[in-house]
Amino acid sequence: MAMSYGILGDIPRADLATAEFAYYRGDKELATEKAKIAMATLKRGSPDWLRANDILNFVNRSDD
Repeated sequence: MAMSYGILGDIPRADLATAEFAYYRGDKELATEKAKIAMATLKRGSPDWLRANDILNFVNRSDD
């Protein structure tokens, strides 16, 4: 998914897709990094921004 978004030039969504994949794979560091990048470039409060925010919340929650 991330590659498809990248080819289309939709880099914020490519970052979000990478963050989601990294989270599911257990790579919390990459998931956090890409979610933060996506949040910085997506419209605040949009569904995609909320998904990136959820990833950050779940990563931080599972660190406890």
